[in-house]
Amino acid sequence: MAPPDDFAGNEVYDSEVERILAGYFDRPFRAATRTEDLWEGTDYVADGNAEAPSIRVAARLRAMKYFDIYPCSLLIRSGRPRSGRKTELQKILGGEGDFYIYGFRDSRGAVPAWVLFDLNRARQHSHFRYVMHAQRTMTPRPDSECKDLPLFVHDGKELFPGAIVASHGMFWGDPTRGGRPLTSDQVIALAPATAHWNVPKN
Repeated sequence: MAPPDDFAGNEVYDSEVERILAGYFDRPFRAATRTEDLWEGTDYVADGNAEAPSIRVAARLRAMKYFDIYPCSLLIRSGRPRSGRKTELQKILGGEGDFYIYGFRDSRGAVPAWVLFDLNRARQHSHFRYVMHAQRTMTPRPDSECKDLPLFVHDGKELFPGAIVASHGMFWGDPTRGGRPLTSDQVIALAPATAHWNVPKN
């Protein structure tokens, strides 16, 4: 079961996530409006202009105490059994959202570890939909069912090559990408204990 304090973010962390995104994209970001959040699978937005299109980013933050338990997957809401409202998974599979930032928050309002995932690149992989539906459902709270999307295959290679575009303080065999230098065996060993990873072999 996912931790009960897992959440998509709030105003305490908005400025920190906006800073991270602005640093990567070299553009200012703002918190999404209620309409963008509910219907477009978006938590942060860089508004478009004549020179550049808008960028829509979904987000999920977890408490740092879960950092060593869930470092190699993205948690995505997959069901709303009580309300029946459209979920993050449905929005993403339907083409909503451009990126997903997944990270860990501390008690000081910082996000010391995070990964930025390109949803458009991930959707280009034919097995993206299969993998998302194949994972075991977790229920962190009423009307919130979630699934772990694994980021690595069994040999430690990326499941969606090119989709992880940036990270800080997380897993990488290549330390130039900003994370902890881990071997393939270590990455595999850090798979979430509660997730049943059904990953295609090809």
